[in-house]
Amino acid sequence: MSPEELENAVVSLLSVNGYECGRHVQIHGANVDVVARQKNVAFPVSLYAECTISYVDNNKYGKDLSKLALVKEKERSSRLVIISLQGFTPDVIERSKETGVECLTYSQFLARFERVDAYIESVLTDEFLGGLNSIYEEADLYVGETKQRATDYLTRWLADESAPKWLFILGEYGTGKTALSQVLQYRWGNEFFNNPISPIPFRIELRSFNKQFDAFGLIQAFLYRNRLRNIPIDYAMSLIKSGRIVLILDGYDEMAMYMNIRERRSCLQALAELSSDGARGIITSRPNYFTIDEELRIFEVLYRDFEEKSKGRIVPREERGLEKNIDHLITQQFLVRHEYVLSDLSPEQTEALIRRKLLGKPDKVDLLLRILRRAFKRDDDGAKTSLSGKPVIISYLLDVVEEIVLGELSQDDDLTEWDIYHFIITMLMRRDSQIAIAISISGRRDALHSLAFELSRISSHVADEEMLRAIIKQQFRRELQRFESGERKRKEDEYFEDLRRSATLTRSDESAHDGWRFSHNSLREFLVCEGALNSLAEGDPWRIEFPISDAMRRFFSSKRKAEIASAFEQLVVAWTQRSAHFPIGKYLELAWDGLSSLSEKEGAGKQSEKGRVLFLLESRDLSFQDITASNLEITFDAMTKVRTSFSGAELASVKFKNCHLADMRNALLDGVVFENCDFSSCNFSGAWLVDCRFINCNLSGGLFTSMDRDSQIAVDQRSDVGGKFYTGAELIGLLRFKGAITDDVDEYYVFCHHPKYSIVYKIMTKLGEQAKRQLLGLTQKGAAREDPVFASDFVNVLYKNGLIEFDRHDLVSPTPEGRDVIARFLEARTLDPAIAEYLRGD
Repeated sequence: MSPEELENAVVSLLSVNGYECGRHVQIHGANVDVVARQKNVAFPVSLYAECTISYVDNNKYGKDLSKLALVKEKERSSRLVIISLQGFTPDVIERSKETGVECLTYSQFLARFERVDAYIESVLTDEFLGGLNSIYEEADLYVGETKQRATDYLTRWLADESAPKWLFILGEYGTGKTALSQVLQYRWGNEFFNNPISPIPFRIELRSFNKQFDAFGLIQAFLYRNRLRNIPIDYAMSLIKSGRIVLILDGYDEMAMYMNIRERRSCLQALAELSSDGARGIITSRPNYFTIDEELRIFEVLYRDFEEKSKGRIVPREERGLEKNIDHLITQQFLVRHEYVLSDLSPEQTEALIRRKLLGKPDKVDLLLRILRRAFKRDDDGAKTSLSGKPVIISYLLDVVEEIVLGELSQDDDLTEWDIYHFIITMLMRRDSQIAIAISISGRRDALHSLAFELSRISSHVADEEMLRAIIKQQFRRELQRFESGERKRKEDEYFEDLRRSATLTRSDESAHDGWRFSHNSLREFLVCEGALNSLAEGDPWRIEFPISDAMRRFFSSKRKAEIASAFEQLVVAWTQRSAHFPIGKYLELAWDGLSSLSEKEGAGKQSEKGRVLFLLESRDLSFQDITASNLEITFDAMTKVRTSFSGAELASVKFKNCHLADMRNALLDGVVFENCDFSSCNFSGAWLVDCRFINCNLSGGLFTSMDRDSQIAVDQRSDVGGKFYTGAELIGLLRFKGAITDDVDEYYVFCHHPKYSIVYKIMTKLGEQAKRQLLGLTQKGAAREDPVFASDFVNVLYKNGLIEFDRHDLVSPTPEGRDVIARFLEARTLDPAIAEYLRGD
């Protein structure tokens, strides 16, 4: 800082903490750099500060002391301080203890207030963050239809108090979302150091939270891991809500992929709490893990939970605040997140980055550029998109450039995502073999497959020494058995040292997670995909469930068509061996998108690609008992009589369209959508449905007895309208109203779904107020205006059954029997048989 910038920083810090400040003020004949007095305090204390960018020795200290000592003589209650950017000699520090003048570095002065100096110092002195900032190739951000430099746009957003409080930065794997968040943390941390009025950046890696969290737990964990344990959690939350802290939440997808919808709902509730008042933040995520459909479903549930808790009572202020937060979350923040999409580097940016990193190596520059220009992915519509600007691929190719030999890759074809990642890992394995010889290349690759699988299985991103040793003992058990116990331990240590040095791994730099992690999440995902397919080809599929990400599905889809066809044949064989208890659903989920690219086969009929694949698996009987799968779309072009069975299955975010469903007994369905499906002979006994939607489905004759009473379902006629979710007795009544066979429930819950129920409810409510009502008001006004004929007929039914009576002025009042019927309707939600019979025939 310059002297003026230091003074500005001191004044800004004092101002935001409740002081009135003056600069270069004449006090008792002395010109003091900064004078500050506390505001709104009964007995304010004055603070006199001298600021210097120099290292303070005895000479400099003597000059400042001569001014401050006079102030102290005249105003003994004042606080005197010398603030230095570079520090003080030991002699000065010793002398200051006797003179009543505090000597503080700027960092120490900063710490007296918000006490984040240790964290900011750790950010600004982090060699990795500093190095990344110096070489960072500026990525672009699509804001609506315009493209802007991401760091510039987000820094302007941070300074704009009128801008949306929260932004979602979306991008596919490897687009540099994490690097962007790290650069922002470093630059905004530096901005705060130089100008304490700026927000304090708290960057939180959400991948560390693979279980649901609440707002306090999220922030508490961050404080614990980042040398901020001295800050009370309540104080930290107040800084967040006042806008003093800006949250950078990186990797929502890496957290969400391990959670079901109910767990993600709890996390969103935490975000709703964090979003209140003036809190600001950025969330990065892959696109597929936070869709608008999922948001609306979750927000509907949040509202429903609030409404259920509110029925029949005055809502406390704090709960009204929760409803306000949900409103704000929907209208002000999350529903605009699609405007912010991080793009890959442009061809010009890619070439500039490679030439800068390989300065003086023109042959290597040309080699990498030739490889990248051949790298493509195929989009869903069949179009090709270049991979040449994907930062993660560029980074790894730069890392292995010395191992690449000209002509190593075939020059005939385009390179796919699978080809590129397979090539990169092969090059990294080659490097490993040159410096560590205990483990062969194939053995190392198998061990890394096991490690990637284990980390995915336990929803973790860091492997400790115990995990690595367990994998070594399992992977190399035959080799280790050849040695005696002492020598075996030495050999195991050798394998451990070799494996942990693998180029695909990096040391975890998190204090709470000591161990090793894959240097990029996409490497772990590719190794899981490759290992799973290898196990399928060897006829020994993995026996334990493992999560499938969108990147894994994309890797498989990018394989050559002949390779996909081969995997399909292996899947068909595995399908016939489902009794062997391995996660066939996960293999199907992994291969799902790629299988749709297979060409038509004779006899497949007119089913869609994905429907055709299923058609081939088991002829006319599609049996999926006890499988676990997510993110499938089981669709036929038209309603088919092929009966599908999912008894005992666990399905999440699956869509069925034009399907004839036969058996859903004891299934657990989470966020499943059924559209244009036939349930006329389907058995849902014992099933649990959470946030499921039935769109234009035939429920008549379906068996829904013994269904879990906590199930939550919406039944709509149109797919473009988000329906209301029902649970408990209301849900059972809805299913029965639609013609399904259900457990017994009072007919009130059946006919509350009648299209004219609002009229019935309004008339019964008015009659329950005990005052005489005008007949015209009951049949022509209010809700009755929707259908006056129905309202009149309903009033006549009440009269014919002796539940109401008329006086000579056409005023209506309930009879004694009618008062009992109305009270049971309004209070006990019980419907009189006569009313039920009328609604049944209407």
